[in-house]
Amino acid sequence: MSNLIPRSFIDDLLLRTDIIDVIGDRIRLRKAGKNYTALCPFHQEKTASFNVSPDKQFYHCFGCGKSGNAIGFLIDYEQLTFVEAVENLAQRVGLALPAQSVRAQKQSPQDNSIYDVLTDVASFYQSQLENHPKASLVKNYLKNRGISASVISTFQLGFAPPGWENVLQYATNKGYSLKQLVEAGVIIEKEDGKRYDRFRDRVMFPIRDHRGRTIAFGGRVLDDSTPKYLNSPETAVFHKSTELYGLFEARQAYSNLHSVILVEGYMDVIGLYQHGIKCGVATLGTAVSPTHFQRLFRYTDRVICCFDGDNAGRQAAWRALEASLPCLNATHSVSFLLLPEKEDPDSLIAKEGKEAFVNRLQRTVSLSDFLLTQLSSQHPVNSIDGRARFLQAVNPFLTKLNDAVLRTMLVEKIAELCRMNSADLEQLLTTLGKAPTHQSYSTMIKPAGRLTPMRLAISLLLQYPHCAKSVSAEEVNIITQWEMPGIAVLSKLLTLLHQNPQLTTAALLEHWREENNIAYLHQLASWPLTLPTDGVAEEFTGTLHRIKQLAFEKQIDFLLEKAKQHALSSEERSQLQMLLKQQAQEQAV
Repeated sequence: MSNLIPRSFIDDLLLRTDIIDVIGDRIRLRKAGKNYTALCPFHQEKTASFNVSPDKQFYHCFGCGKSGNAIGFLIDYEQLTFVEAVENLAQRVGLALPAQSVRAQKQSPQDNSIYDVLTDVASFYQSQLENHPKASLVKNYLKNRGISASVISTFQLGFAPPGWENVLQYATNKGYSLKQLVEAGVIIEKEDGKRYDRFRDRVMFPIRDHRGRTIAFGGRVLDDSTPKYLNSPETAVFHKSTELYGLFEARQAYSNLHSVILVEGYMDVIGLYQHGIKCGVATLGTAVSPTHFQRLFRYTDRVICCFDGDNAGRQAAWRALEASLPCLNATHSVSFLLLPEKEDPDSLIAKEGKEAFVNRLQRTVSLSDFLLTQLSSQHPVNSIDGRARFLQAVNPFLTKLNDAVLRTMLVEKIAELCRMNSADLEQLLTTLGKAPTHQSYSTMIKPAGRLTPMRLAISLLLQYPHCAKSVSAEEVNIITQWEMPGIAVLSKLLTLLHQNPQLTTAALLEHWREENNIAYLHQLASWPLTLPTDGVAEEFTGTLHRIKQLAFEKQIDFLLEKAKQHALSSEERSQLQMLLKQQAQEQAV
């Protein structure tokens, strides 16, 4: 899709976009000299190695190697397509996407086929809930659960009727291929060629992404058959470990999500919504993960984990605590609400009402209290042996905390609980296997191989585009004729900068997005160059001169070797004489 948007539009968009604002809206940046640093959002770390340059309009993580411009950040962080990321930035700076690109996007069946399939199948399930003779069972089920017609409509609930080929026949009649239906996860195809509907005789819960598009389904049986809940498989648009049911609806209900309630199931989300608490979300058949918390903290600063009052609910709460630790900082909080035995959020709010449930939400247990209470109950701290076991148990959780302030405050609380001095406790914790310190910048990921003159020239142009001014258009034409590895990239960079001298590092790299060498160019754009600002242009011209010498030497060697094998043509003899003369002049200078 990137080739459907004019290059000039993308260049202009990146020139108008401030990457500091884009990234700063999503993660916490700290000023560090002329750049900004942060804990990397793409891997877990304790020392900030994520660097954002306002001059280059480019980010790079020295820990995991992730790098790119504002478009690339949105693609990776928000899990957007290229066009979606461009649309997002365009709206931000007040640019309208070119009309031809919008039309092309709408007319691209390859890109939109899975979304189209899932949207049409969701509509089919909704129509079956209204019209199918056996849908009365589902309607009665939802009615008995207290779910109103408006909430059914909000969540687009539906009914997958009994039978093996209802969706198969409906979707093929609409022109979808079997391949599209299998890739969308709504049809199962066996090795023997048999194919049938994945969901049958179930109440259907469409799962929607951040844009409201249907990306998958969950289905629940109304009898004792198994599995009780069935989810769509992993597809190109659905990844269970990152999605959250109800997040789209919560964001639609509240322009500013002050808090989110993490629950265990579809009906918990819907039950809370029915009673006016419209900020419930649930994982999709997987345990809550750090990725889930990272996604939630993009929209809110407070997550309340509200799980069933049984043993499984307590285990789910404990897993949530562990998953949240790497994502916490001074502005993000996680708390816990464990419900009475044999109650879940849906059943309890139906029994007690909204006001009583809100009162419970105001009495949640903080993460630190939940952690220390649970561990101290297993390892009582009223004896020396108990305190030793307690400290052994709590230390692994401390090492997962990336925020130094939170860790210090928690250590103080533990010291008080164990009747110890905080400094003594810190020293003791180091002997218990504190997490190893992170590598310094000098030992973190760098481009493979040595810094050859060609690599240095490309790195200089990427990091200091103004260097191109030191080369004339005539010289650029000469450089394009040199024969050596990397000359195509160097020539393209010089040509681009002569045509568009205002391009930043970010805009330059965008011209290579779909090329095989984009990752290596990102590394060159991030290669630490220790040069004084006023010496950059001189370094670049000197490097070009060295490349020119290497190019001459290579061509001379080639012609001399050929002369040994075969007689050179008159043109080649003239070229060799000219090159030898130029080489002698260069050496004499």
